[in-house]
Amino acid sequence: MTLVLLDTPGAEGAASSAAMQAADLSIVPSRPSLFDLWASARARTALTEIGAKFVFLLNQCPPAQTARVQDGVEALEEMGELISPLILARVDYQDAARRGRGVTELNPSGAAAQEMRGLWQSIKRRLAQAKAERPARDAA
Repeated sequence: MTLVLLDTPGAEGAASSAAMQAADLSIVPSRPSLFDLWASARARTALTEIGAKFVFLLNQCPPAQTARVQDGVEALEEMGELISPLILARVDYQDAARRGRGVTELNPSGAAAQEMRGLWQSIKRRLAQAKAERPARDAA
C-alpha cells in the first residue's frame, strides 16, 4: 500500500490514539464554529503530546467570507498549520454523497471538484514533508 486514509472520531478513544500515533500526517477537520474549534484544540493537545505531525482543515464554510470564517482561520492558524483551500458548504457535496459518488465524479468542472483537487495537492505536499520528517521523529 502507498496510502491509507483512516477516519476516526476526535481526539478521545483508543482507535483515535492508535491512528494518530501511526499516521505520517493527521488532518483535523473543523467547521468555523466555536464547538468545532474547541474540539480542534483538544485534538491539537493530543497530537502535540505524542509529537505527531498534523494540519487543520476548515470545512463546511459558508460561501461568503464571513467574520465567523475569518475567526476560524485565525484560531486554527494560531493553533497550528491550516491547509488550503478552505472547503465551502456546497450543494455538490450533498448531492454526491446522496448518489454515492465524489464531487469530481458528479460535477468534474464544478467549484467543489476544484476545491477537492486543490485540497489533494496540498495534502500530497504536506504528506511528503511529514514522511520526510518521520524518521527523525521515530528516532527521538
